[in-house]
Amino acid sequence: MRVSAFTFAKNAVRMNYPLREAILSVLPVADEVIVNVGMPDEDGTLEIVDGIGDPKIKIIKSIWNPNINFGGYVLSQQTNISLFNCTGNWAIYFQADEVFHEVDYDILIDHMKRLQNDDRIEALSVNRIHFLGAFKQLLTHTETNACAVSLNLTGLFYHAETPQGLQFTQNTRNMAAEFELWRWMRGCTTMDWSYRGRLIRRAPK
Repeated sequence: MRVSAFTFAKNAVRMNYPLREAILSVLPVADEVIVNVGMPDEDGTLEIVDGIGDPKIKIIKSIWNPNINFGGYVLSQQTNISLFNCTGNWAIYFQADEVFHEVDYDILIDHMKRLQNDDRIEALSVNRIHFLGAFKQLLTHTETNACAVSLNLTGLFYHAETPQGLQFTQNTRNMAAEFELWRWMRGCTTMDWSYRGRLIRRAPK
């Protein structure tokens, strides 16, 4: 079994994304990590990725078209550039603000080993935990049980306009593993609190 992980990033430093932590969190379960860095690099994102210094990491440089900024097209395009460079049986998709928890490594590896030859399964979905502003607050979100780990099948394509991104025609198996999303974790003083009172719930102690 060979496992690829893939992501993309541009201006991760300026946007305060935990890109380094995201990559480090997936390295223990991947044989290769494809990181597509958007050019031109204006804030040292490329240096962050290259500085990790792990031979599993394969850096791709791609030019972002500044004239295309609608419908999530660029995000889909850049994700697929990374996906098409994956060489593993499995492809793990993670974004620059998503991390795996180390307690879930064994669960993920076990599912991939057991299901890699199961013709009924194309993908594994994970439960997502969204933090909002602080680790004491969680954002209720429709992306729970979204596909993140897929068999690297011919014709697999990422659609940014769909809530679950990667789309499949066969079964998707949900795992007990969880993603911890650090999205919107920029501190309470810089947050847009339009969500307050509607989607926030307190995290369990």
